[in-house]
Amino acid sequence: MSSRFVSTATFALCLIVATTASPQGALRVSVIPDEAPIELQRQFEPLGRYLEQRTGMAVQFVPATDYAAVVQSLATGKIDLAWLGGFTYVQAMETTGGAVVALVQREEDQQFTSKFVTTDPTIRSLTDLRGRTFAFGSQDSTSGHLMPRYFLLQAGIQPERDFRSVTYSGAHDATAALVESRKVDAGVLNASIWDKLVEQKKIDPSRVRVFATTPPYHDYNWTVRAGMPRDLIKKLTDAFLELDARNPAHAEILSLQRASRFIPTKPEYYIDIKKAAQAAGLPLKVALPVKAQSVGPSIAAAAVLKFPLTEIANQFRQETGQQVQITYGSSATLISQIENGAPFQMFLSTRESAVQRLATEGIARDSGVVYAVGRVVLFAPFRSSLSVDPELTDLKAAVAEGRIQRFAIPNPVHSPYGRAARAVLERAGLWDAIQPKLVVAENASQAMEFLVHGSSQGGIVPLSLANAQEIAKRGNFDLIPVDTHREEPLKQRMVLLKNAGDTATAFYWYLQEPTARAILDRYGFVLP
Repeated sequence: MSSRFVSTATFALCLIVATTASPQGALRVSVIPDEAPIELQRQFEPLGRYLEQRTGMAVQFVPATDYAAVVQSLATGKIDLAWLGGFTYVQAMETTGGAVVALVQREEDQQFTSKFVTTDPTIRSLTDLRGRTFAFGSQDSTSGHLMPRYFLLQAGIQPERDFRSVTYSGAHDATAALVESRKVDAGVLNASIWDKLVEQKKIDPSRVRVFATTPPYHDYNWTVRAGMPRDLIKKLTDAFLELDARNPAHAEILSLQRASRFIPTKPEYYIDIKKAAQAAGLPLKVALPVKAQSVGPSIAAAAVLKFPLTEIANQFRQETGQQVQITYGSSATLISQIENGAPFQMFLSTRESAVQRLATEGIARDSGVVYAVGRVVLFAPFRSSLSVDPELTDLKAAVAEGRIQRFAIPNPVHSPYGRAARAVLERAGLWDAIQPKLVVAENASQAMEFLVHGSSQGGIVPLSLANAQEIAKRGNFDLIPVDTHREEPLKQRMVLLKNAGDTATAFYWYLQEPTARAILDRYGFVLP
């Protein structure tokens, strides 16, 4: 049976509508996003193939937008199997009334620890953190936030009171990057990912050092949704327990999972994590989606439109009294949702081919219209040493001199803006040289997040995002000439879907009127 891993571009946990039943014969698997999405998918692929062999089912890898989304999807039956941290497991148990079932954990998860790291030679203990800037990982992370916070509190340190500032990087590798680039004085990440970053030479331990380690605690496990058939639970449990490092194929899986072997786990192992969450005042339950009252038709829009389109929708409401609900995401993710029955009435895409595909499939009324043409910029956060210019002159020098550790672009595989960024770098003769520094984001919005949160020193991103007021104040940017990415002209097309009602149709035409076009122009789009 061939693997059917659903890429980050074609499936997301943030589905507006999803059935609770699996696709025929498919096992839907997700993991908490404690590392970069592409790295998580790379780690999962051999395990996914192995689970297909052991269960006889196709496996779909479902990337997550955040930790809470994994818990929500497990609780509502939108995924079948999830890799959870200790805290997210506690949240899943509390949210479902104990209905989810923990199967196995790595042997290493019995004695898991977190590492406090810094580049500052004057920081030698936890007490030295007072008055310093500090980074946790995700707020829902066991090893990147909850347990480190718990042990800080036990040491008499209250982060919000005692640190100069507290940042949440979103992921362990992002925390390490913030510390290494000295965007923060210190941070904390889990020991397993710290060891991996050092082994892979992604972190220089001569610059970043461990100055404290937490006491051990139980952490990650594989958990299945409520109501899974017992025979499938047994197949999955046996599959994990029978992974043997003496088997070369199994050894690859275990290595990518950072595991010597898997062992059975029990709910009682996580009682201390629940107590730690209560002591830290963190919520034990995750809010589940509720059916909201209709406030207008659902519109699907590419994430690069978030700022201008929100402004246009507000103006539309003021002028007409009509409202629309807008869901932002990658064009590839949104088209997948539309094809799977999500009740959107209109689609604004960054990909012309996506709209044409919907027209061919009979889902759209027609092939729509080009509403804007995108532009890309070279962006550098204010604290970066990189100077921005349209010819990328200083970027070339920065790469040659080693001033750039991380450079962010959207994924060229499924993002038009990523393909434009690659074309720009290739035409500048930088593509090969910048590879070791490249941070490939899930989409353009995530690439922008890497830049504004300081985990990358530079990047190529959409002008429409850089022009947003809250982002423009975080860095410098310069417009990149169109002819440097002529292979990817960034024509953006919108279309009404077959089920579009009067309000969606009115909004479609409103977007082609002077008021809306002026807003798009202000954010840097070229108007057709």
